[in-house]
Amino acid sequence: MEALRAGDPAEIGPFPLLARLGEGGMGVVYLARTVEGRAVALKTVRSDMANAPGFRQRFAREVRACRAVSGPGMATVIDFDIAGAVPWLATEYVAGPSLGAAVGAHGPLPEDTVRRLLSGLARALITVHAAGLVHRDVKPTNVLLAPEGPLLIDFGIARAADETALTGTGVVIGSPGYMPPEQAVGQSVEAAGDVFSLGAVVTYAATGRGPFGTGAVHELLYRVVHQEPDLAGLPPGLVETVGRMLAKDSRHRPSAEELAALDTAGGAGGSWLPDAVSADITRQWGRLRALQAAAPTQVVKPAPLAPPASGPAQGPAFGPAKTRIDAAPPVSAAPPLHTAPQVRRISRRALFGTGVAGFSTLLLGGTWAVVRNRDRAGGGGNGEKALRDPSWSYTHDAAIVTSPAPGRGSVVFGDEQGRIASVSQNSHELQWAVDLRVYTASGEGPVVMPVAVDRIRRDGKDVILTLTKDHTLHGLNEDTGERLWTRSFSGDSNRLLPQIGADQFVVVTRYGQGVSKVTVMNAAGLTLMENDTNDMNGVSLAWDEGDAVALYSLAQDGWYGARRWTVSIPKGKVSPGRELPDDFASAAIEADQYLYFHTRRGVACVSVDPSDGSGWTFTADDDSVVVDQDPPVVQGGTAIFRYGEAVYAATGVGEADWKFVADGQVTGRLSLLTREGEEDSLLFFGTDKATVYALNSRSGEVIWKHTAAQGTLHGPVLHGESAYVAQDRNLYALDVAGPRWES
Repeated sequence: MEALRAGDPAEIGPFPLLARLGEGGMGVVYLARTVEGRAVALKTVRSDMANAPGFRQRFAREVRACRAVSGPGMATVIDFDIAGAVPWLATEYVAGPSLGAAVGAHGPLPEDTVRRLLSGLARALITVHAAGLVHRDVKPTNVLLAPEGPLLIDFGIARAADETALTGTGVVIGSPGYMPPEQAVGQSVEAAGDVFSLGAVVTYAATGRGPFGTGAVHELLYRVVHQEPDLAGLPPGLVETVGRMLAKDSRHRPSAEELAALDTAGGAGGSWLPDAVSADITRQWGRLRALQAAAPTQVVKPAPLAPPASGPAQGPAFGPAKTRIDAAPPVSAAPPLHTAPQVRRISRRALFGTGVAGFSTLLLGGTWAVVRNRDRAGGGGNGEKALRDPSWSYTHDAAIVTSPAPGRGSVVFGDEQGRIASVSQNSHELQWAVDLRVYTASGEGPVVMPVAVDRIRRDGKDVILTLTKDHTLHGLNEDTGERLWTRSFSGDSNRLLPQIGADQFVVVTRYGQGVSKVTVMNAAGLTLMENDTNDMNGVSLAWDEGDAVALYSLAQDGWYGARRWTVSIPKGKVSPGRELPDDFASAAIEADQYLYFHTRRGVACVSVDPSDGSGWTFTADDDSVVVDQDPPVVQGGTAIFRYGEAVYAATGVGEADWKFVADGQVTGRLSLLTREGEEDSLLFFGTDKATVYALNSRSGEVIWKHTAAQGTLHGPVLHGESAYVAQDRNLYALDVAGPRWES
């Protein structure tokens, strides 16, 4: 990290710049911040590359895919600009040195650290390759060492640049000492090429030098193609594995899945790094906080919004105009279904009943766009009524990084400083905040980022469940934040599933691409049941009024597809059930009769009764790269699910009941608000372009939407008849049913 230079801009897009993080062949990487103060890493693209024929179209395609890729060892994409004079990509800032910087400052890493580095980066490559991407530039400066494990960065830009026709300029795309032989001679690069580069990176981490030495570009390229790697100094237990990774013939290299399975240390935890590197991370956090404190912070307060003269409200401009991914020429076009328009008109009476009108307010420079019907009864006079202000809002002192978890009287969330905070729903003020970071003998340890926060009832009180990036689950007292218990998990990733039964919940732990564990726990932190499964892609939960709980999941059964099994909690007895398709991902139960689950191309429905062969499968027409890991929303036999940038409602094979195309990738869980006595319900969801939508779940028509100025959106999460949304430092409670209206 170094100070900005005289020729550096003060801001890029909506992000004020704080410092330089580095400079490479693609361009300069800056430390920047959102208007609310959240740190981001912003990488720019050199103008000569940006102006190469076809670059921007390829960049657009790769950014679209990369934004949909998430998993262990990946940095989240926050924003981007494709069409500007200087294209850029902003990702979450990771307070950790690059592998190159760490080895350069402190020398080769210990063997245990190198092994965890190898398995962690292999898992990251599994995620990249599963999305149809190839990194093509795995090297020490593209690996960040974070407290929770290694992160692989720049995979999106690397591929877009590598496909750009620059062969006539003499420019070599990639890093000569780390690129595979096929890349060095201009052949196509597949997933095995990334494995070769990873082998070179592991050699560097363990020995302090690359396997092909140093020298001029042409010398390095010659050695990569024609000479054997120098593995002297590698720990003996790694020589055979790394040697296979560096095989000249890509067919002889191990897969990323095989490499990830070699991890016997249980994954990278908070102490995986040497003390000297951990101290660097602590100092880096200190420098970041100093830069953030010195920089002026704009906090945009909620304000009333005057309704437009006609038509739905549109968001006012806020900050520099941004060119989004839809500005690039489309890569492909899919045939339309019954596509719900972006703004459709629907009667308020049909949704909320008589006496409640439309909904409109300004939040963080964005607009709640309300759709009204002036031509039908119940439209409310001239159809233009505005909400005076949000139900309530709270501004935190750091960026919020999890979805809010509302409960009885409070809302909890995690922030970028590794804290869990609770805000009162009555006073709208902070009640408590607890720091989950690890403390070492040398003092304050690096921040451990929370990734999920939820609640579970116990003895009339909520226990706050907090999952962190270092695979640790904490149970906190809802009144004080006091830590009640802690449970550590291994594996690549962990997911919290909703509460089941009286005080029980499920944690799904995933190991690499093929093995998962289901752990059923109670609110006291005790384990009731654990079950290991091979190739388990998802979990479904169902229960009856007597709390007789059944856990439905998937285990791959060789070449014979998948089978469902049932676990009675807490006994843990497993019994086979009906076979399900092998692309089963996650599911929901309706009326203890039908199981609805995602496939890799849509949604399907089967009978819970193994003797009943009824069911159907619906295939979406979009080309998504990610299968939703949350169950579909089921309403009266209709499965509502997200797929890429679309939300579908389907009741059988063939055409969808409706399809709605959002302004970006649909993220998070779909939430349904059903009011007693009303036939129609509200469907809530958010997108990666910071938009919240509320649709009529029966028709797919837009009731209202909010598009914020910029920033990562968390939520919406429903509790009662309020929707809670977090964005950067701001938490909003939205009273979706009113009545807070101007006359």
